[in-house]
Amino acid sequence: MKHVLIVDDEESLLLTLQEGLQAYSDQFRVITARDGQEAVYTLSHKPVDLVVTDLKMPKMGGLRLLAYMSRNHPEVPVIVMTAYGTHEIERQIEELGYDRYLEKPLDFDVLTHRIFDALKSAEKKGHIKGITIDTFLQLVEMEKKTYTLKIEHKGRFGFMYFRDGEILDAETGGLTGEEAAYEIISWYEPAIKIFSGCRKKKKNIEVPLTHLLMEGFRIRDERGPDVDEGQAEMEVEVEMEAPEPDEPPEAAGDPRQARRAALAEGFESLLEELRTVKGYVASAILSFTGELLVGHTFDKHLDLGLIGATLNDVFRSTDDACGRIGFETCETAAYTTPGGVLLMCGSAPGAEVRFHLMAVLKPDGNQALMKIKLRNLLPVITNMLS
Repeated sequence: MKHVLIVDDEESLLLTLQEGLQAYSDQFRVITARDGQEAVYTLSHKPVDLVVTDLKMPKMGGLRLLAYMSRNHPEVPVIVMTAYGTHEIERQIEELGYDRYLEKPLDFDVLTHRIFDALKSAEKKGHIKGITIDTFLQLVEMEKKTYTLKIEHKGRFGFMYFRDGEILDAETGGLTGEEAAYEIISWYEPAIKIFSGCRKKKKNIEVPLTHLLMEGFRIRDERGPDVDEGQAEMEVEVEMEAPEPDEPPEAAGDPRQARRAALAEGFESLLEELRTVKGYVASAILSFTGELLVGHTFDKHLDLGLIGATLNDVFRSTDDACGRIGFETCETAAYTTPGGVLLMCGSAPGAEVRFHLMAVLKPDGNQALMKIKLRNLLPVITNMLS
């Protein structure tokens, strides 16, 4: 049985599509998600043959979902739908390598046809193409994103800075501004890392993005191709924080720090869901030894690093004690104090990567709901760390 995942923050639309597509339940099953974060969870736990996603969503939008899928699920075709469609956007989406583009309000018959067409196409090719740098940059502009992009190519790298979809500056080697942008865009097969935010304030590029792309491609054509065949593609990785703009590209951090930042971006998105629980104060993801990987708190006086390291030791001691008395592993522990409630759970003992999840609640916080949410996050994070 095929599985089609539909991602949209409009509950009414999800219900309508579920009911309408029920007529084809003998050919595929519909799964729904309300944003990119839920979609990532579903993709990690269930077989999915096709994703139909909106672009504008809270928590984790469609653009980030596309980037995640391109890197982690390149074999799954995607239909992109949006209420902000133009022929230019349609061209960009198609060049991303995803199967189809639909403009809202949806025509149900067209959607049904596209679903069957995409499922059939996936059976033939089994994968989708990567994202080309020009279409990705134009999507950043279209979605009015504030990003710092680190672009890597055969040992070289540079930065491009966007605020509200407008490109402010670029840097690579000794080049800055337009010259740096031309050089970066001319690279074949780049890998792009997305850093949330942009610390650049001054605008150092005055020409529009379309001009930069045209000039960059002209330079590329003059040099000639440096790939064996096919269209130049890129890999996309989502990072946590934007690097300081005044840091020279040559002084960038080591790959392990970049990897850590990439994971932190995904972790931060997952932890946002915990903030909806009554009495929420703080949450964190810790390594098995108690190192703080990422955390969030509403109480500026809380030292999450200290709390996490201390509670981590207590939790591991509890886990060992449970084993000694014949109760096997400790899955979740709750420590109730006058100042609040501390909750911790851990990945399965046999997991490839071990880690712990922690949450802090007010004394009257909803412990039951928080425990459920923490346990639901464990397999998602395990998949991200594997």
